[in-house]
Amino acid sequence: MLDILTGARVSLPGILWALGAMIGAAAYFVLSGRGDTGLPPISLAGLGLLVGAVGLTLAGTVGVLPMRWTTHDVAYRFGTVPWFVPVLAIGLLATALAYVLGITSTRMLGSRLASFVALAEVMAALLFGWLMLGQLPDPLQAVGAVLVLVGVIVVKLGERTVTEFVEPVAPAPSAVGSARRHRAR
Repeated sequence: MLDILTGARVSLPGILWALGAMIGAAAYFVLSGRGDTGLPPISLAGLGLLVGAVGLTLAGTVGVLPMRWTTHDVAYRFGTVPWFVPVLAIGLLATALAYVLGITSTRMLGSRLASFVALAEVMAALLFGWLMLGQLPDPLQAVGAVLVLVGVIVVKLGERTVTEFVEPVAPAPSAVGSARRHRAR
């Protein structure tokens, strides 16, 4: 889906960043999927966002990650909006709301399935790039999207079904005595 076959080159720093992202994503899904931590999803999301903000700020400050910002209007395919509209959209919708809903859904789906469903993020980026910026996906990217969907289905089909063991509940002592008296009549 990322179209790496047309002119992409392998970069060792890129591979190392991807490895770090992979470890972070795995930790995110394992921690998010655990409902027994006693941590509400908003707290886990807030902590993750704080760690990310501090890390990005440090990387930008020391020059590892080039950063710049502007207060110019932002042009989209449908028109132009003030700079704060995308900032609010990214901060509230694409970050805060997405993290809270992601953690909540991971606790509902389980870590394994949720990690594959999260691959839909790349498909959504492709779709929004096409709708908002006019970046038409090519056939190879469409094949990648289909493979992601097939992967989600295969993972879901491969999940073990958990059979819940229910221990029989003994009747209360007063109910036992009442039942014996009723049968004796």
